[in-house]
Amino acid sequence: MGVASFLFAVGCSSDGQTTAELDRPTQQAATSESTSSPTATANTGESPRGNKVKAFDERAGLGCESGGGFPCEVEFVVGAPIPASECSTTQYQPEFGSILAFPIRVEILPGVNVAQYMGMFTPDSFSAVLESGVTIPEITSPAAWVCAESNNSIPSQLSPASTYEGFMVLDVPTDSTTIVFQPVVMEPGQGGWEWPL
Repeated sequence: MGVASFLFAVGCSSDGQTTAELDRPTQQAATSESTSSPTATANTGESPRGNKVKAFDERAGLGCESGGGFPCEVEFVVGAPIPASECSTTQYQPEFGSILAFPIRVEILPGVNVAQYMGMFTPDSFSAVLESGVTIPEITSPAAWVCAESNNSIPSQLSPASTYEGFMVLDVPTDSTTIVFQPVVMEPGQGGWEWPL
């Protein structure tokens, strides 16, 4: 389903809810075997672009145990997008399509060297794949920076043994089929994650 279909399904106005309820894995859940956690094993496929395909609200991570299992040094959950609210449209208009806010929850394990993960969750790390197969990088614009959810983003500097909740506000092209996350901390060719819309 493209962004236009998504926006039609949810409507263009916010219901006043500013956060989405995400799975909140506890430390106990994170250390249990992956077969006991449906979100940890819900989708293990890889896209033709070399990214791990995830469903919204499915756990992902970096610095994971051997074989890609949980726990990971940095674990995150990206929730289903909602129309961004309180955007100042008098000065800026979307450049690509629709301004959407993606809820994000990030957990950092104790003792992690967080320096290697600095600046991981930035709009520049996200791109969109269009129905035509064309990838549009860095799907951000000034219109996305002035929404209420933009004030509740994940900080660039993370701390060990911490949990963060916020939003990634993106200017998503109308005919997008997939959102891709490839943070700058990834090595070239290492892949990232993607979520079908």
